[in-house]
This record gives sequence, C-alpha cells and structure tokens, in this order.
Amino acid sequence: MEGVAEHLAEAQAAFKGGSETERLRAWAEWARPGDAYAFEVRGFGVAGFQYLRMLFGADTIKPDVHIRRYVEGVLGRPVGDVALVGLLEAAAQRLGRRAAELDRALWAAATGQ
Repeated sequence: MEGVAEHLAEAQAAFKGGSETERLRAWAEWARPGDAYAFEVRGFGVAGFQYLRMLFGADTIKPDVHIRRYVEGVLGRPVGDVALVGLLEAAAQRLGRRAAELDRALWAAATGQ
C-alpha cells in the first residue's frame, strides 16, 4: 500500500492544520467516494478508500461486501459503490444519525454480530 501512503502525503499538504493528523482529517472530510479512483493502487477500491476516510474522522460509510450484500438484498437489485455510499449517507441524514453509526449497525446486522 505504498501508493496509498504516497497519495496521502501529497493530499494532506493541500489542507490547513497544525499537524499532519489535522490535515489528514480535513482531507478525509473533504474527499468524496469517487476520489478513490484517483489513487490507482491495485486492490485498493472504494471500500478501502472509505474505510481510510473513516479512520481519519470522516462521517461516512464503507461499501464493503457485507453492507453491499445486505443493502442489495433489501433493494432487490445491485448498487454501485459510489451510489451505495450516497444512498446510505442520505439515509443516515434523514434518520438524524451519523453515517458511521449506520455503517456499524448495517455491518452488525449483515454479519450477525
């Protein structure tokens, strides 16, 4: 994942903050799911990108296999990664909840944990 680290080092430099951590948090809040495609790191897709954003403090969801399977089962149709993120972020907002909280709840429901 050397390419991910290189991209983050470059990206954080464009944001204000007193520390690298603050700048990465600002980047995570600014970034959008489709930005994952700019990373161009083999094996690192939207789900990994979204998880990385969450680790840096962004309030979002990750379209991992468990959440995808659950949502697609409810909807009865496939949903793309970026669309899935948008759908669940909008649902969280409508429910008055944090998107990350919805992510955890769906993951737990999908995995039985």
